[in-house]
Amino acid sequence: MNDTNTTRAKGLAPGRASLIIAALVFAALLATSLISYLLFHTLVETIISVVSIGLFVIAWTARRFMQNNYLMFLGIANLFLGLLGLVHLLAYRGMNIFPGDSANLPTQLWILTRYIAAVSFLLAPLLMARRINWHLTLSAYAAVTAVALAAISVGIFPDAFIDGTGLTPFKVGSEYLISAMLVMGIYLLYRIRGAFLASIFNLLVASMVFTIAGELMFTLYTDVYGVLNLIGHLSILASSLLIFVAIVRTGVVQPYDLIFRSLKESEDLVRSERDYAEAIITNAQAIVLVVGTDGRILRANPYIEELSGWRKEELISKDWAEVLVKKDEVERERKIVSELLSGSERKSFSGRIVTKDGTVREVNWRLKPMIENDGRTKGILFIGHDVTEERRLERALVARATELSRSNAELNQFAYVASHDLQEPLRMVISHLGLLERRYGNQLDGDAKQYMRYAVDGAARMRALITDLLEYSRVESGGGAFGSVDMNETLSVALTNLKATTTKHNATVRAEHLPTITADRTQMVQLIQNLVGNAVKYHGQEPPEVVVSAREDPDSWTFSVKDNGIGIRKEHQEKIFQMFQRLHTMDDYGGTGIGLSIAKRIVERHGGSIWVESEEGKGSEFLFTIPKNGRNGADQGAIGEVLSSATET
Repeated sequence: MNDTNTTRAKGLAPGRASLIIAALVFAALLATSLISYLLFHTLVETIISVVSIGLFVIAWTARRFMQNNYLMFLGIANLFLGLLGLVHLLAYRGMNIFPGDSANLPTQLWILTRYIAAVSFLLAPLLMARRINWHLTLSAYAAVTAVALAAISVGIFPDAFIDGTGLTPFKVGSEYLISAMLVMGIYLLYRIRGAFLASIFNLLVASMVFTIAGELMFTLYTDVYGVLNLIGHLSILASSLLIFVAIVRTGVVQPYDLIFRSLKESEDLVRSERDYAEAIITNAQAIVLVVGTDGRILRANPYIEELSGWRKEELISKDWAEVLVKKDEVERERKIVSELLSGSERKSFSGRIVTKDGTVREVNWRLKPMIENDGRTKGILFIGHDVTEERRLERALVARATELSRSNAELNQFAYVASHDLQEPLRMVISHLGLLERRYGNQLDGDAKQYMRYAVDGAARMRALITDLLEYSRVESGGGAFGSVDMNETLSVALTNLKATTTKHNATVRAEHLPTITADRTQMVQLIQNLVGNAVKYHGQEPPEVVVSAREDPDSWTFSVKDNGIGIRKEHQEKIFQMFQRLHTMDDYGGTGIGLSIAKRIVERHGGSIWVESEEGKGSEFLFTIPKNGRNGADQGAIGEVLSSATET
């Protein structure tokens, strides 16, 4: 208890001593006013100016320690307040320094200093959180002061005091305005009070309160030597001393408090960041090892226990390669780590670790050397991701892709052979039916001739089906190489092939400018010819009108074949791309029902997609996309399908 009281007494003693000294100074100044008001004024203004200039010197010298824009800003302002105060002192009536010996000039200088002080108290809180160039701030104050002095010297500045009359309305109004600005300054200071020690905040508020009291005194006096003027000067002196104490405590007496407070905040931040990093490492679903330059494990995270079965305590101080790495890969992985330590740019590799029960897990390692401030490497950070399941899926993917490739090749070959081999007996059937009709047609009755026509038509449809099946099977196996294809030229070739059809139906085909793409030229002609041919075939009462266009997307081109035909019901819009799916009878519209299936397969071979947008009776728009990067999209799509199948397996 005695120690506590002693400490408290020591802490209060300097404050009490300062109050006693200040009281004695104020008493001495009051005594001088009884002898000579001019002497009183000279002493007060000198003290205020010296204190103000001293404030600047202390603030400027201690600016590296203060880290407080508010006090630094006031320090710079007080330099010019002190200098103007000295000029005001020399201009005071009775000093006989400036010609005329009028009270107007010192009053003008006084009101100028108060405006600068009030504006500074307003700006300081607003600039608290900003990054400030103090040299530029110093120059700005110098410029404002110079301009104001010039305005006073040439008579532009308003009069503040008229001998024989007293204060002018400008002077009185200015004092009230300055007081209001100071009240606002107190409010703004209160909003940022958390940036100050409580004692400093109280000193600053008290300083502004004394300044406001002084300003109010200066609105009432009529005699520059009067009592109200005296009280006003003492109030301003008290304000200057309070600011002086605030800056001295912040920049000299209490810099260590601020430093230690900043250090404490920094330590708290570092501790928080460390705890956060620790939480990430502890909960990471990845192996995290810290390995010394001698290869021994210095630290491991809990995930290693879950993955390998080894407890962390069993791994610490063990050689990482000997305890974790598969025996036949120890030398290879040691060499990789050695290369990293010697400055190699290699930062990752794939390896296998052996768990405690002998199971082998595949791991992708990423390494990062841990460098000391002096440039020495103190260890290596190992971050490992278990990719055992991913590698299993990759191997399954390759196997499945190989199997699918083989199966597709066999299916294509079967379809080709079957279609090709069916052509010969079908030709014989058609040939003999024709021969039979020519030789014995006159001997057949009406029914027999009708049956003959049915047989011939059926054989013709069979031949068309086989031809289309052959085309369908050869989309992949019989496709050509990808190259640069001008789709304008492609459309021209397709329209030439469709000349008879478009002429027969009086069709109009218009095309916008089409791009050049990377594709199989022959198949693009086949695709466009198929879509335009369908658009012409499935027309309504009006003559067919077809528009072919394209738009550019970020990664592909989207082509459109739009018509004014009979349209397609929504429930049929996916069905039409399936093989042998017809929506109309042969008597209405001919065809095999394979054309759109071939179109779909061509588009998918190029890595795109095809669909239709239509309403029954309002025409159809067939759209398909072709990737800009050629077939990569198709390859990626196929890989995705195989990977999905492998995962399900």
